[in-house]
Amino acid sequence: MGFQITKIFMKRLTNEEIKRFVTAFTNNDAVWNFLGTAHHCGNYVNAVANLLDDAASYGWNDETVMAIYEGLKHANKN
Repeated sequence: MGFQITKIFMKRLTNEEIKRFVTAFTNNDAVWNFLGTAHHCGNYVNAVANLLDDAASYGWNDETVMAIYEGLKHANKN
C-alpha cells in the first residue's frame, strides 16, 4: 500500500550506483546531475517533488524520469 519513507535523509549515491540508472534512452546529463545532487533535497518526498517539477520544466522523456525515480528509491532504501 503506497510508499514508505524509510529514512529522513537520503544517502549520497556514488558514481557506480548512478551508472546503473543511465541507459541509451535517458537524458544522461539529467540522470547524472539529478542523482548526483539529490541528497541535497533533504528527503525522498522533496526529491520526488523536485523530480516532477524538473521533468515538467525540462521536458524529460519517460525513460529519464523513471531512471531518476528508480535512483531516488535506491538512495532512500540504503
